[in-house]
Amino acid sequence: MSHIKYAAYRNRSGWNALLPSRDTAPPAVGRIKAKYAIVGAGYTGVAAARRLAELDPDAAIVLIEGSVVGEGASARNSGFTGGRVLPKANFGGARKDVGTAATFDKEQAVGVFNDEGFQYLQESVETYKIDCDLHRPGSFRASATEAGEQMLRGIADQARAAGQMPLEMTREDLIAQIGTSHYRYALYNGTTHLVQPAALIRGLVDTLPVNVVVYENTKVRSFKRSARWLLDTGDAEIEADTVILANNAFVKEFGLLKDKLLTLFTYAGISEELTAEEAGLLGNRSSWGLTAAQRAGGSTLRRVGDRRFMVRSLYSYEGELSPDLVEKELLARFHRRYPALSHRRFEFTWGGLTDMTRNGSPVWGPLDEGLWVSCGYNGLGIAKGTVLGKRLAEKIVGVGDHAGLEKAFGKANWIPPEPFRRVGFAAITMLATKQAGVDAT
Repeated sequence: MSHIKYAAYRNRSGWNALLPSRDTAPPAVGRIKAKYAIVGAGYTGVAAARRLAELDPDAAIVLIEGSVVGEGASARNSGFTGGRVLPKANFGGARKDVGTAATFDKEQAVGVFNDEGFQYLQESVETYKIDCDLHRPGSFRASATEAGEQMLRGIADQARAAGQMPLEMTREDLIAQIGTSHYRYALYNGTTHLVQPAALIRGLVDTLPVNVVVYENTKVRSFKRSARWLLDTGDAEIEADTVILANNAFVKEFGLLKDKLLTLFTYAGISEELTAEEAGLLGNRSSWGLTAAQRAGGSTLRRVGDRRFMVRSLYSYEGELSPDLVEKELLARFHRRYPALSHRRFEFTWGGLTDMTRNGSPVWGPLDEGLWVSCGYNGLGIAKGTVLGKRLAEKIVGVGDHAGLEKAFGKANWIPPEPFRRVGFAAITMLATKQAGVDAT
């Protein structure tokens, strides 16, 4: 296998920057032998490591992180999690199945497994007393456009038919609760949890069982199979019977699954600390999150702690935008929704990698003898990544029946090669942005 190139993020994760410094694990050095080697210390890798340790407590397990825990994609998201979500919306984009009754049934089936992942995650937080501000304030799904409102009303009908009871919010309700008149209509889902994602992943890694050895700042440069799998990091050679690739978007850098995955950067900013009076402009809820009616092209908002605000928006294909452009565009979205705070700026802005599949299904299971993978989460990685990591460990050890999970999630289908995929992504993004209207700006 050819040597692997790793992208370096331009800015530090704002979530991680808000936390105290942490003692990192040393990099791997020399010759290391293990039964299981897991590449990627995000939610999937950590869940797989923990479950393997539970099922095979005498096994030597190594968890390999290319950077440091708290700076990977697992700490660069918006911190929304929970098992069940409202149905997806469709503005007539590339996936014609989105928003149909059949797709809603599939989403409900997937929700059962996401519930399992969230419960496994929550058990770890409670058992090990991980200080990550995991709480359940619920979230809003909102639109500033008439088309978006009609879509949300249709989603509400579907949700009620399935036994979910989202609350409908008018512009006046939203002004009171989140402090902005930007949106005309929203649905409130009370099951959503919010979390400080960097604190969560740091806590999960630091409480792994004793038979899991973590190596940070350890980049796998190449790997090959002889009698066992050999992973070369430059400073170490790691030998293992079983390898799990849990590094999500970076799987493509191994030369694998290029016909299944495409890589996107998304961007977020957290404001400087507001005064108490300014924080009052964010509404009467002490904690809340909001996503756009149309997820693709829309902006995600969140009140962070008592006196900060987060915006997540923008997409770029296979490469990171300049920090100056990101800050400019995110500030425009912040100030458009909260003009009374137009004098405020972001203390932190950053980008994060995610991987997408054409049909929204992950890649999960064996790639070769002793080589396993879980990736392709389409930007929804905390609960989903946890259950897929946990279940992958169980499948490897031979515990449980996973046919229901595989049926619910489905299999990622083929993506055309370049230049068609770049052209296709540009066209879909342009369409989604146009359809989202002011929800995207």
